Amino acid sequence: MNILTFTATDSTFNQTILVDSVYRILPLVLKVAIALPFNQNAYHFTVDLPELAEELTIAVYNTGGDFIWGDERANLPAGPNKISWEKNGRVLVNNSGDEVKNGLYIYVVRATIGGKEERVKKLLMVLR
Repeated sequence: MNILTFTATDSTFNQTILVDSVYRILPLVLKVAIALPFNQNAYHFTVDLPELAEELTIAVYNTGGDFIWGDERANLPAGPNKISWEKNGRVLVNNSGDEVKNGLYIYVVRATIGGKEERVKKLLMVLR
């Protein structure tokens, strides 16, 4: 974050008032890296956070828009965070624990950083 300092002068009393305020000058950049294709050996989302994320969710949908799998985390530190698509020790399964089929899926990563939501939405491919 950048800090801007504003100076105001009251000409009647000849006093200077300094006001320090914190403003986000540039938008945050939430970066997500994945393996293409996802498979039994490569099933991780690497979410690179510019700052601490109070909340982070990953949701995976099929191309028909049906929810397949998701994960929620809290208070993730700045930097790369590796999140695996797994449930109960099994990889590439839906929330019921069933293996997902080969094909295209849509993932959405949402992070709340400094009270503001950042979002990334992209395609991924599962190919076993």
